[in-house]
Formats: sequence, structure tokens, C-alpha cells
Amino acid sequence: MNRKIRNIGLAVYSAACVTVFVLFIIFNKIYFMGASSGNSPVKFLILFITVFLLMLFSVIVFFKISNKISREEEIKKLYAETEKEFQAEYGLFLFNKDKYAELRKIKHDINNILQSAKAVLNNGGAMSNKETESIINELEDRLDALNKMTSEDCADV
Repeated sequence: MNRKIRNIGLAVYSAACVTVFVLFIIFNKIYFMGASSGNSPVKFLILFITVFLLMLFSVIVFFKISNKISREEEIKKLYAETEKEFQAEYGLFLFNKDKYAELRKIKHDINNILQSAKAVLNNGGAMSNKETESIINELEDRLDALNKMTSEDCADV
């Protein structure tokens, strides 16, 4: 609850309490003026104190309830902000997870290409120059992809 609205509500509530209190006093004045023997100032004082205490109690309850509502709204606002931060962190986690998987795939591909190049060298160059060039080009492409991926990530930081 907005503090401004709370203050307006308190003002309206206080005005209503004062009005009820004044009407009570007027009613008792009229009652004592028109009544005869059975009404004493002690009864009026007891009624007056009772009404006053009830109104004071209701004002205290109003403050407690309005403070509780204010705290609940602050907690909801804090929760919403925390949820936004969590969603941002989770999005970053998913991004990093995807990049890590991509990096592992490229690493695996480079490893396979290197194994192929070693096999060619161990076989005494049994492959043609075209096949060897193809393996080297594939290795360069993978390394370029790796360099591109890491340079993009470094630029984001």
C-alpha cells in the first residue's frame, strides 16, 4: 500500500472515529437531559471511557494492519526484483552451457582431425596431397570457428 494512500485512509478513519465519538457524547447529553433518576455521571463516564478505549483499540488495529500490508508489498517487490535477477543469471548459465557444449564439440573435431593427420604420417604419406590438404583445411576451419567463438565471448565481457 502506498504511504500516501495509507495516510489518506488513516485520515478518513480518524475522522470517522472522531465523528462517532462526538455523536456518542451528543447522544449521552441528550439522554441525560431527557432522562430522570436512573442515569448518573458515573455511568456516563464508564460509557465514555469504554467508547474511547474501543476507538483507540481500533486505531491501533488499523495501524497494525496497514503496516503488515506495507511490509507484504515490500516483500513482493523484493521477490519480483530477485526473480528478475535470477532469470538473468539463469539465462547467462544457459548461454554458457551452450557455448561450453559447442567448445567441446570443436575440441572433439580437432582431436579427430589430428588423429587423421597422425595416421597419414604413420602410413608414410599413403594419402594424396588433395586428401592431406582437405584434412588441413578442415583443421583450419575448426580452429577459425574456435577463435571466432572465443573472440566473441571475450568481446561480450
